Formats: sequence, structure tokens, C-alpha cells
Amino acid sequence: MLFIIATDVLQRMVQAVNTRLPYSISARIHESVLALQYADDTALIAKVEEDLQAIIVLKIILRIFTRISGLSINYEKSCFVQFNVIEEQSLKIEALLGCPKKHLPITYLRMPLTIKRPRRDLYIPLIDKIEGKTCEGKRMKNRR
Repeated sequence: MLFIIATDVLQRMVQAVNTRLPYSISARIHESVLALQYADDTALIAKVEEDLQAIIVLKIILRIFTRISGLSINYEKSCFVQFNVIEEQSLKIEALLGCPKKHLPITYLRMPLTIKRPRRDLYIPLIDKIEGKTCEGKRMKNRR
């Protein structure tokens, strides 16, 4: 319950930023920054402008959040994925956030993420893991 209360604070911080940043992610999404959460995983989505204002604000929010909540962010396990960002900006973002850049497809919550139609080979690790947890999967492994 305490974790849920703490993450609600993060959501409210992101909402406060959205009232102050002058641009939106897209024509359909009118916020400048989105925080999507599932269990203890958070995906932050932001539109990067020339001045990197949204990225700077995100980093400030994350620092404030860790201070007030007592929770810590593992930047070694974190990453950012870019879309339509020039390499110079990408390097600045990587330095500001303190986490590495990755390219699609990536895995999030054990599911492959891609902007293209997912290929079958992206799902093989997930299928293998599910098969390993089922009775039939265990029998198949024993036969091998």
C-alpha cells in the first residue's frame, strides 16, 4: 500500500509538469510527459525538444521522487529508447538520464516491444519460459 501511495505521488508530479510544458507528445496525446506504471515498473514517455526541457524536468522529478519516497531507481537496469532523435541529442539524453540507450525491439515486462509487426522469433524466449512452467513443457524438456 505504501508503494502505491508513493507512486501516486510520482503520477501527480508528472501531471504538474504537464500543466507547465508548452508542447505535447502527439496530436492525440496532449501531455508532454506520460508515466505508465505496472507493479514496480515505470515507463516514462516524453517528447524531446531542441532544449531537452522535458528530459531535464524528468530527471529533476526522479531525483525529488527518490528523496521524498525513500525509493531508489536502478539506472543500470533502466534504459531509454529514442524515436526521431539526432545522435547529438541522444548523447546528451544519455548523459542527463544516466542510463544507456537501447534500440527497438526491446523487452518490457518480458514482452517484446517494437514499432513494426512483431516477428515470431521475438516471442521464442517467452514461449520457452511458459513451456518450462507447464507440465507439458517439463515433459518435453525431459524427453530432450
